[in-house]
Amino acid sequence: MDWDKRYAEEDTPWDKGAAHPELERLLLEGAFADWSGLSIVAPGAGRGYDVSALETAGVTAFGVDISPLAVETAVTDKMILGDFIYSESSKWSEGLSGIWEHTCFCAIPPEMRSDYVSACARLLRPGGLLRGIFFLNPDMDRGENGPPFGCPQAELFEHFSSDFEILESHIPLQTYSGREGRELFVEMRRK
Repeated sequence: MDWDKRYAEEDTPWDKGAAHPELERLLLEGAFADWSGLSIVAPGAGRGYDVSALETAGVTAFGVDISPLAVETAVTDKMILGDFIYSESSKWSEGLSGIWEHTCFCAIPPEMRSDYVSACARLLRPGGLLRGIFFLNPDMDRGENGPPFGCPQAELFEHFSSDFEILESHIPLQTYSGREGRELFVEMRRK
């Protein structure tokens, strides 16, 4: 996938121009107060809307994206150009306290999911939290093959079970129009 080309052509249906509504709700309720002052990364953060929301809530967050154009046009200066899965950047290799996932896991080909999970486990310190919104069912037309790539809940939990303990999951109370019931908020702890 040529992500930069997609941004250049403004073919970015995932870019809603704002942070995920469930993230906004959880931050407003103080659900992520334990992340205050900690180093949190958002992989595949696009233009950084979620990163900006986390920063506004007092979380020391930065985003990583593979698209130079996304990083150049980000709404925050807390974006880094890079490949979260394969990079050994010192910026995020020091044992992160947390990871915020939103649209990265569903954007990578399913055969790369184990690489994503390995990167999360490698970069997140033991006891660190991975929180995020996972796209279970992108509801694509028959024969259409993502991204986004859906992942049923049982498969999602199986991917992470070796390195993470699932602490909580729920269908987001707030989401973008058209995504109702097709996403899952998950909080898990690095073993």
